[in-house]
Amino acid sequence: MRLMRLAVVVAAVVAGVVGTSVAAGPAPHPPTSYPGGTWQPPPPSFGVVAMKDVPVRMDDGVNLVVDVYYPADAKTGKRAPGRFPVLLTQTPYTRSIGLTSAASSEGPGDFFVERGYIFVSADVRGTGRSSGNGGFFSPRDAKDGVDLVHWSARVLSGSDGDVGLTGCSYLGQTQLYTAAMLGPGSPVKAMVPACVNGDPYRDTYLENGIPSPAWDGAGLAAGTLLGPTIEGYMVPQYLDSQSNDAHGQAGDNAYDRTFWHDRDHLGHATAIVRTGIPALLWDGWIEPGFGALELYAALQNAAFGRPPTSPLQPGQPTTGRYQLIVGDWTHGGGLDEGIMLEWFDTWIRHVNTGLPVDTRTPIHMQELGTDRWVNTASYPMTTRATRYSFGASGRDPLTWAQPSAPGSTVTYTTPKLVHGATLAGPASVTVYASSSNGELELMADLFDVAPNGSATPITRGGILGSLHAIDPHRTWYDDAGLPVRPFLSLQRDEYVPAARTVRYDIPLQPKLWAVRPGHALRLRLSTQADERDCMTAMEHVVWAVIGCKPRPAILAKLAGGTYTIVRAPSFFSVPLLPFGSFASTRSGPTPTSGGVALPLDW
Repeated sequence: MRLMRLAVVVAAVVAGVVGTSVAAGPAPHPPTSYPGGTWQPPPPSFGVVAMKDVPVRMDDGVNLVVDVYYPADAKTGKRAPGRFPVLLTQTPYTRSIGLTSAASSEGPGDFFVERGYIFVSADVRGTGRSSGNGGFFSPRDAKDGVDLVHWSARVLSGSDGDVGLTGCSYLGQTQLYTAAMLGPGSPVKAMVPACVNGDPYRDTYLENGIPSPAWDGAGLAAGTLLGPTIEGYMVPQYLDSQSNDAHGQAGDNAYDRTFWHDRDHLGHATAIVRTGIPALLWDGWIEPGFGALELYAALQNAAFGRPPTSPLQPGQPTTGRYQLIVGDWTHGGGLDEGIMLEWFDTWIRHVNTGLPVDTRTPIHMQELGTDRWVNTASYPMTTRATRYSFGASGRDPLTWAQPSAPGSTVTYTTPKLVHGATLAGPASVTVYASSSNGELELMADLFDVAPNGSATPITRGGILGSLHAIDPHRTWYDDAGLPVRPFLSLQRDEYVPAARTVRYDIPLQPKLWAVRPGHALRLRLSTQADERDCMTAMEHVVWAVIGCKPRPAILAKLAGGTYTIVRAPSFFSVPLLPFGSFASTRSGPTPTSGGVALPLDW
């Protein structure tokens, strides 16, 4: 075992003035609480007036319904004269959250409307008040997004022809699929896809091929949230993924095949970049899967002609047109309309906001463990990983059971890291193991262990034995050949004969984590996610859990299984830099962040 120590070079330039003294000028103004330090949202200049239930005809004759919120004269309440840029969001939730009151002028984008934008909220096909049959991020939905963009730019009364895209979660993914189909020279000049990841199959709905609570919700609760046509579409997709034939194979949607390829934003990265639309990605560490980091890397790689699915190595060029904020919050947290307005004003209105659009560090991350905000450019953040062996020899038994059951976990703890370390990026676990019944489920949790013995969760991952095959062309390796981001093929179930020892590579979700001096790392292997962590019904518990919902046929195979972990050559590899490797950047709450600290120097 070795802990890599890398030299951190810090260049400081100090300018001094020597010679005749001069009169001091006026004291400089303190920086504003927004990125760049020179801009802040202008005060509201307009009221809001709504035009609701507007039908917009798609190219196939289906009408989607939109609500339009216009800047209004603050005194008269009537529409303000002139033309304004348009912000467009596409939502499936109008019916479920009741945003249909024709009497109210209040809308989801009032902050922007009061500062001179028209805000258009469109009901996605087959949801809310819109006609047609919904397809859950389908190519037809993407074509609708293109039609809505052109309608907003060319047909909508009061539009100046420039459009921005905005929204979180489902509303963030609609931006990505719309952009991928727009082509270059479109009216869209900027977007803020928030609360999104790059690969919905692997990161959200079937994490590493194991159905997540989110997939249950999309397939079975779609009628409650999205509408009957989405439910009519999704229930068969879900049931297909839960089926099993005589050969132990599920339907296509259980695997990374056509249904999911159509919805893979990483696969669309080159098309998104071709449009030239600047994108501010916004994500949280407590999101499912790999979050937006791989999407950021794909966009940056595509912008420079590199393969989008390759790692973005330290030192490779990047552009400030694609930036990413990642903070210590869960799904939908940490959003700030003020910073979004700064992004839109910069790219759509060409206002000199001071926003660093040419920054050499487009990733802005909150370091877990210290809560510092730091800037960087690459992902992964180092090309070297540190390997920790499970032990020189021996075997450890593991029983298929909840983590709280006796004998259902094994742990491996590193020596204390005397000088501490910075865990920076994705990690992985390589386990050599056998199963008594031909199927296996392994959950891996990595902890930070304090000198007093208390353990704090850092990250986690999981795998099914039948889906253990990896794609070596998509797997990321460090300089020494260690897998740092195993990429599971997830094409079909390949059951392993009972008692045969097999190698399993488990990807762990990426984190930026400060391991303080004197702390250690601990890996815990178990066979099921803790049922208390699994989201049930509509409870917002922990979204980043995998392993909750194997399909019924897999559960039947797993029941009663016992595993044998072979210590050597099993290991886990973590990307460790020296403690405090990244310089702190200015951060703090903005007047529009609701008290949440955000990065202020990019």
